[in-house]
Amino acid sequence: MKPFGAPRMTRRTRQWLLGLGLIVTVLLIWWLHDYGPRAERLAAATAAGERERERNLMLTDRLARYTRRDEQQQAQDEKLDILAARLVPGASIEEVNTQVQQDIQRFLDEKGISLVSYNIKSPEKWREYRLGRIQFNLDTTTRGVAELLRFLDSYDRAVRVGGLNIRYQRRQDITLKVTLELDTLYLDKEQVQ
Repeated sequence: MKPFGAPRMTRRTRQWLLGLGLIVTVLLIWWLHDYGPRAERLAAATAAGERERERNLMLTDRLARYTRRDEQQQAQDEKLDILAARLVPGASIEEVNTQVQQDIQRFLDEKGISLVSYNIKSPEKWREYRLGRIQFNLDTTTRGVAELLRFLDSYDRAVRVGGLNIRYQRRQDITLKVTLELDTLYLDKEQVQ
């Protein structure tokens, strides 16, 4: 007779249980020594990759901003170079006015326009810059006025017409009295740089 309790295992069942226990033990050892650390390294590498991707995006955005700023700065530098090339050469506002006066007188002599007088006026301010001012009094015809305006339009210097007054006088050959005021932009060396 069998005692009450657990039924006896057969040899075959014991071998199966022992084999299963051995397999579970091997899997547990493999998990603890091999798969677990690999999974942790994989998780750490994934997190590091995500951080690097975010950092890469941030650096790409920063590079794009700096590139835009650099392009804007280059465009501004080009404009300043163009303006610097248009400035009338001279170390002082008086030299600049003299250069403009000589250029205008040379043109008037070439075209046969009569220069009655010229007057160098006191400088004015435009924004934070100084403007040299010259007033020319001329006797000419309508054709002379048109040629003078064409010359001033093509005069590739930082000069603007500050005022133009044309009066008609009835005479035989000269019919117009013209008062022309020119303003010349002057920048100190520090302002150019």
